[in-house]
Amino acid sequence: GSMMRRLGGIESQGRMIDLARDTLEAILARLVGPDEPFRVGVLVYGHRCGWNPAPGQHTELVVPDPVRRGQFLPAPPDFALHPNSDVESVLPLGAFSERIRRELENRLDALTAMGQTPLYLAIIQAIEAVRKEPQENRLHVVAITDGFNEQTSGGPPDARKFRKDVEDVLTALGNRRVQLDIVGFNLVAKTPNEQTAQQDVIAIATRTGGAFHSAADPSLLLKAL
Repeated sequence: GSMMRRLGGIESQGRMIDLARDTLEAILARLVGPDEPFRVGVLVYGHRCGWNPAPGQHTELVVPDPVRRGQFLPAPPDFALHPNSDVESVLPLGAFSERIRRELENRLDALTAMGQTPLYLAIIQAIEAVRKEPQENRLHVVAITDGFNEQTSGGPPDARKFRKDVEDVLTALGNRRVQLDIVGFNLVAKTPNEQTAQQDVIAIATRTGGAFHSAADPSLLLKAL
């Protein structure tokens, strides 16, 4: 939900989700073309449900209003998704074309940031997807986030992930290499817990030959990607 804030808390600045999305779309546009036959997949997280941010309403589960962008509605009684497991593949890994890029852009433009930050769960699912690629393919996962891994309890028993869970998945790759780069968008570690979390993501990315990139504005975000 923090991605709905404006950059630096300044009202005249754009919302962070829009800036991050525009940058991601610029990168995706570069991956289209006969001379660069990339296979691309996209996962998003924290967008389908969350806890009501209104004072005194934090225990109410809400979902995006399909009519009023940026607004929420109470989740239906049969809604089964928990915010700590809200990771969705909006583009399964595969051949990437201009037609697919346009369709994906429409999907990305409709996203609302409203939930938690199941960053490790998303990274694990991305690694599991790329590890199925042919042996000769170079494997690369890029994660964009404005927060460190944040998952409350109460969801599915296997949804909540920690640094060790990511490292276990990397170890299970054996001799296959997946480079992981984590881009922290407007992300500053202020508290001791946040500093520990930052050290964790740096260690995970470095282990794969990737890095943790601190991107304070859209131009730095684009450069990092």
